[in-house]
Amino acid sequence: MPPQSASIPSIHTLNAITPNWSEGPNGMLVNQHPTLGGIIDHEIVSKEWFVIFNAELPDINGALLGFVSRESAIAEFCKHIAVQE
Repeated sequence: MPPQSASIPSIHTLNAITPNWSEGPNGMLVNQHPTLGGIIDHEIVSKEWFVIFNAELPDINGALLGFVSRESAIAEFCKHIAVQE
């Protein structure tokens, strides 16, 4: 796989915020950190990506849904976690 551009959000982007992200089957990303971790994955049928935060965030009610790409889901995760740090 070619290296990711610094401008394209990737697992490296997530690890810069909270270390220990891991990639599972089919591109799922997980981090068990209780306040800065979560899950980024996609639905099987629609292929839309979603974000679940491990901590309850005041501006999020459950999961963030409907992202067209993994990169856009990562970017949204980073946006919301940056506010919590």
